[in-house]
Amino acid sequence: MKETRIPLRAFLLLIGLTLGWGLAWPIMKYIVIEITPWTFRGLMAPFSALLLALIAHSAKGGLAPPTGQWGSMILAGLLSIFGWLVLSAISLTLIGAGHATILAYTMPLFAFLFGLVLLGERPSVKRFAGLVLGIAGVLVLVSGEFGALKASPLGTLLMLLSAVVWGLGTVIQKKAGWPISAWAVAAWMMILGGLPITMVALFIDGLPNLSFSWSVWLALLYMLLVPTVYCYYAFFTIITLVPITVSSVSILMTPVVGVVTSNWMLGEPLGWREAGSLALICGAMALVLTAPGKGDS
Repeated sequence: MKETRIPLRAFLLLIGLTLGWGLAWPIMKYIVIEITPWTFRGLMAPFSALLLALIAHSAKGGLAPPTGQWGSMILAGLLSIFGWLVLSAISLTLIGAGHATILAYTMPLFAFLFGLVLLGERPSVKRFAGLVLGIAGVLVLVSGEFGALKASPLGTLLMLLSAVVWGLGTVIQKKAGWPISAWAVAAWMMILGGLPITMVALFIDGLPNLSFSWSVWLALLYMLLVPTVYCYYAFFTIITLVPITVSSVSILMTPVVGVVTSNWMLGEPLGWREAGSLALICGAMALVLTAPGKGDS
């Protein structure tokens, strides 16, 4: 199989993605204290879809959907957007932001397994070692949280399920290889997977009462512009540039950022486990992102 080099563009997008998604977790925890998960996600979806559609329309290639690939696009949208966003938001009402971030980023393991089956990807020994090292880093983080996670088994289960559907949706998108821009992919994903969230939110919570505190409005603005618009564009771009093993393992730095910022913003505990996890995940990224891997397809 041909060698796969990691483009500089993927590195740069990854840096912004890691910081943007990592900081989103404590901010989301703050938001769902004041707003129900359905209303939060329901508010985000239409504005995100509109903004992404406007950007895609003005960018090269426009907003035209891929011909004859509606099935894979709808399925990926329902998994990667609807399932992931709803399950993760509900879970955040039951467990801490740091705990939730750790569980969410078991996603690379599920993406790897789905990639073996659906894509036939066989990563090099070096990249497989990177996956193992990265998952070990996540396990080090979670090792001190068993008591907290056992206290809310439903929250734990929902967050793990969100990681499963996110991983499967990512692999389906990789397999489909839609011939449109990443901006258009992000827009259609948010339209197909996000707008149903708004409809369900209206049914469950009714019309939202918009008398939020100014700090929540600022948090919502951040969630719209950075984790949703920029980070989804970055993630969908990275998927097209590198093998699924690389794209999934490369975001393992995000839970470390999430745990550290949760400590800073919410006072959640921080200690030797976070330092050890950071070292393991940095090692995983060094293995996965450096040098070509001949085993990747």
